[in-house]
Amino acid sequence: YLLTDREAALFLRAAGTLESPSPWAWQSRAFFMLMACCGLRTREVRRLAVGHVDHKARSIDVVDSCVLASWRPLCERCFSAV
Repeated sequence: YLLTDREAALFLRAAGTLESPSPWAWQSRAFFMLMACCGLRTREVRRLAVGHVDHKARSIDVVDSCVLASWRPLCERCFSAV
């Protein structure tokens, strides 16, 4: 791994507090959280849409994934970010 658990936690906390004039500033936290917790690639996160999130099953459908299983469960931290 490139970051220790502590470093990753600090990075994700910082990503969640980025100041931006955009109303979509929350996306940075969700983007990095999905990459870190679910092992998604940047391309896979960028292609996610609202319809790919199953709130009842707490999972996401990864479109055009390199792996066979496209549905991935979300941990509580990722689910709250999405």
